[in-house]
Amino acid sequence: MRKSASRRAAVRLVILGVGLWLVLGGPSAALAMDWSGICNAFSPFCVIPDVWGEVRFRPLYATLTEGRQTVPDAGISWDLRRDFGLVNSSIFLDLMGRVQVGRLSVRTNINLRDFQGSTRFRNIPNQYLSDARFEYSGWRVGCDLDIAQWRGSRLGINADTDLYSPIFQEAVQTNQGGKKMVGNGATTLGFHTVINPPARWRGMSIMLEGRARWSIAGADVTDWETSLGLMGSETFLGALAIKGGFRRTVIQFHDFLPVNGIDRLNNFQAAMEGWFGEMALYY
Repeated sequence: MRKSASRRAAVRLVILGVGLWLVLGGPSAALAMDWSGICNAFSPFCVIPDVWGEVRFRPLYATLTEGRQTVPDAGISWDLRRDFGLVNSSIFLDLMGRVQVGRLSVRTNINLRDFQGSTRFRNIPNQYLSDARFEYSGWRVGCDLDIAQWRGSRLGINADTDLYSPIFQEAVQTNQGGKKMVGNGATTLGFHTVINPPARWRGMSIMLEGRARWSIAGADVTDWETSLGLMGSETFLGALAIKGGFRRTVIQFHDFLPVNGIDRLNNFQAAMEGWFGEMALYY
């Protein structure tokens, strides 16, 4: 037993010594070693992961399809479209940049959502016009972890944090300057899949993508999207893809505001959805 333990200790010392020799340079001949020679795909000592990324530009034609503001303690419920006039669809802009190393990537997203409307004060004919507005715009940061990768396709999980807050303000049902509700930025977990088979037709390949996320903290958000398009051949600038898709976002949050002279819980819920076109550059 003692001899076996001694042999194991000797082997460990040899391995440690070789490791220190490689790190510290060993004899003077090793000081002149070309370290780039072992940091290549054929070296067992150094593995350099693949690095790539993408940038996206997406115009989205979105509508506030449903939503309510409620005050449960007072038995009050207002419809965002009927009572506040938030019925206009608009074109909004989404931007995204992503850098990937191996299976892990980091992202930054810019999402712009701003729905505005006007209607008669308290919806009474011949009253003056009052305004309402729901805004959900700003920066979002996140990361993707690919569980599986094969050629140009990947499947994995993701996490995101909104660096902005949902805001609803109105002067339709409120006197003396209106009111303003502010929610907390959401933190979400979700999954993603990108299918890009290698089969090509005239230099182009099909690209199918889906992404979804749900809140674990902050405002309650359910956000999903799906898209389909074509990606061109690789060039020295990268590969360009043109896609179209659909996105739906549902958000809920609450705030405490005075109602009839008493601070009460106010709940807000809205659903936004629409079709988008997208141009993406993969490099």
